Amino acid sequence: MTRQIDKFLTVLEEYGIGMCMLVSLVILVVNVILRYLFHASLSWPAELSTYLMILLVYLGSSAGIKHDSELKVDFIVDIFPRTGKFFAVWLNIVRLAACVIFFWAGISVVQMEYAFSNVSPTLRLPLWILFGVLPFAAVLFAVRTLLSFREIFADRPTGKQEG
Repeated sequence: MTRQIDKFLTVLEEYGIGMCMLVSLVILVVNVILRYLFHASLSWPAELSTYLMILLVYLGSSAGIKHDSELKVDFIVDIFPRTGKFFAVWLNIVRLAACVIFFWAGISVVQMEYAFSNVSPTLRLPLWILFGVLPFAAVLFAVRTLLSFREIFADRPTGKQEG
């Protein structure tokens, strides 16, 4: 079951990142062409590409958890290699707590934006949908963290490449 979850998340992350990059590239290039060749530009591509880049960062962060490549200071583990498992567990506990806080805060923002019916400036998209990325990302991070726990306790590598 965990393999299917991991495979699903990997496909979601990889295709999501690729689509975000591709759509951003296409709409920005089209806007540049319109601006310089026809002296008319669109206002919405910059806003859409900003939202896509935000989604891309969250999907990339989830993939970073899978590959154990998030930013961290691991000099203690380098000095005392036997503490690696302890610190990996501790990191995952802290990350899981952060996911809960992130999810709760994201839900609060989504509820507030839904209640006020705010929309984005140019695209006129409901902001509660755009801010829905926050709890979505928290769930992705939490699932990746739980999968990381499983890897730690199964004494398998978590995806970190040596060398």
